[in-house]
Amino acid sequence: MKTISSVTVPAGLLQMAAEKRIARRRRVMSFGLVVPNATHPGLDCTIKDVSDTGARIGFARTVPLPARFWLVEVRARMVYEVDVAWRNDTEAGLSFRDSFPLSQIADPALLFLKRLWMRHATR
Repeated sequence: MKTISSVTVPAGLLQMAAEKRIARRRRVMSFGLVVPNATHPGLDCTIKDVSDTGARIGFARTVPLPARFWLVEVRARMVYEVDVAWRNDTEAGLSFRDSFPLSQIADPALLFLKRLWMRHATR
């Protein structure tokens, strides 16, 4: 039980009220790269959990993030085009706009994502 403004509320009820996701998330703790554009070298992050509609990522320190970027999940060989839904000092919640396996990239304008993945997957 928790007390909020002198009203006692069961903890499970608070958790349900705070949960706004439409899809259940899975804990993954995977290495990821934040890639704002084709000239960016990629910013390391930890992908903490993923759902069908979004993800939560974390950083070792506070970093600036653009409102929209590419997220590369290195181990899973997946790319997500994302919007930032929320953020605090060291974490951000992301909403997926699009997702696809790296192996399906055919657009020459997106080949930089494959090259970036290759650089980070082999280290």
